[in-house]
Amino acid sequence: MDLENKPKKKFRHPDRITLTPETLARLSAWLEQVAGQVRGLRLTRADLLNFLVKASPEKLTSSQVLEIEKEYFNEVKFHEWALRELKKSKKLGLKTTYAEITGQKLRTLPKAKSEHPDSSKKKPKTPEPESNTSPLSDQVQTPSLK
Repeated sequence: MDLENKPKKKFRHPDRITLTPETLARLSAWLEQVAGQVRGLRLTRADLLNFLVKASPEKLTSSQVLEIEKEYFNEVKFHEWALRELKKSKKLGLKTTYAEITGQKLRTLPKAKSEHPDSSKKKPKTPEPESNTSPLSDQVQTPSLK
């Protein structure tokens, strides 16, 4: 049989999860704990993670969701998502606004310094003379410079 005509089978990788060093250390400690208490048991990290996920409730609590949001929310990714949603709705002919998608009023960002070519023609502001408005200004006279 000719190898060139043989259809290639797609190899599907199993889902993979990257663990942080802290999480990996905790998982390893749990594996050692189980191995120390149950003799003859061969348990892999995947087995333990699957057990823990199956043993957890189907839904996260509201406080867990808030914790996740605090730790992982990325404002840039959020706005990129909102922009994609806005483009989809405009493509469909909907009159959706960015504020409606994000569920918030648009905030105006502070204006940056103007880089306009005419800005160099503006005269620099001269400092205004200080006025003595402190409570001691009546008592102490400061000499004026000429």
